Amino acid sequence: MRSIQGDDKVVDRGGFGNGSTTLDMQPFPSGRPPSRADTPQRVARRHARRGGRNVPRLAPPIGKVAQSTQHLGAPLDPTTRKTPIRPAATHTLCWLLVVCVGMLLLPLASARAAGTDRGSPGTRRDAERRLDKAARALTQGTLAEAKQALKELEKRRGDRRVAHLIADALLSGVPEGLLENGLASLGTLGDPSVVEALTVFAGHRRVSARLAALQALVAVRAPGLVGHLEAALRDSDPRVRAYGARALGTWLAATQGSESARRTAPDPGRRLEDARAATEVLLAALARGVAEAAVAIGKLGSADAIPQYGRLLERAPLAVMLAGYKAFLVRKDLPAAAKVSIIVRLEEVASPPVKRFLQAHLVSTDFRREPEVKRSIEEAVKRIAGPDPERQSPRGPAPMVNP
Repeated sequence: MRSIQGDDKVVDRGGFGNGSTTLDMQPFPSGRPPSRADTPQRVARRHARRGGRNVPRLAPPIGKVAQSTQHLGAPLDPTTRKTPIRPAATHTLCWLLVVCVGMLLLPLASARAAGTDRGSPGTRRDAERRLDKAARALTQGTLAEAKQALKELEKRRGDRRVAHLIADALLSGVPEGLLENGLASLGTLGDPSVVEALTVFAGHRRVSARLAALQALVAVRAPGLVGHLEAALRDSDPRVRAYGARALGTWLAATQGSESARRTAPDPGRRLEDARAATEVLLAALARGVAEAAVAIGKLGSADAIPQYGRLLERAPLAVMLAGYKAFLVRKDLPAAAKVSIIVRLEEVASPPVKRFLQAHLVSTDFRREPEVKRSIEEAVKRIAGPDPERQSPRGPAPMVNP
């Protein structure tokens, strides 16, 4: 038996190289300094060199392990004396690497998908050849080929040439049945530089083409859109007149009612002037029988337009007028006094449909900021004669019996 003095005691039983070598490691008594020449690690390495077999893996001294874990958060590897990398940290590093590579490759993939890869001249020439081929198919191909070419052009909306190629093809002449699809594509692309071509088709002989051109003008937010919509109110077809009235009211109400639109408007006075002029045009259209103009007037008209609108109450159908009054009453920018004047005007009609209309508005509206409007409606409902919907029998009126 041989013992080596130091921090640990190493006991060697048996001979060297016979496979029976064992090491019994026991800590030395505390307070005795370790020997630099015979440490447990040195003894283990020496036994390994001499052919020892069952040499155990020695752990580092307890003090060094404690010092290493204080700032690294993980014990040292006894064989390499280095801090191992945990599996969770490895996975995190791998995912970060994948995300970084994806962020680098995404712009390149998007550019290739849109046909706008500027990396190589060959790719640009191929994209230009495909665009020219699709443009020729619009005018020279069959209807099926033209529709397929139109779809291919829509996929390349990032190219500024696409809208102009479609507009030129439509002006040159396309197969029968493709004109409306082409106009819809121009609206989808949203390029305002093709307004001149859309203006030409707004006066087309076919009703469907005129309607598609108007929709495209609204989609691209064309300059002078109010004038185009006002002209549509005088169209010979009722569908075009109806769309012009709805679009005019919605467009101007959005630009006037939105606070951000008022702040960003280049000329708020001009916008207000357009709204007043459009209200006059809509009132004239309502007098000619364009029923959709009633709701547009309610969305767009000011308090001064309410008396003019009320004069048409005896000429236009009551349901149409009530739809316009509903648009007036739900607006938040209209003064409460103007809404009270509407209630007074409806009370003069004094019919069951008016009573049902006021009761429905009383139930569906929050009057916390307009208590005077609520009181006016309640008083008008009490004074208007007619059946109360809440008190009617669910079976309805009794059937008539022939005498």
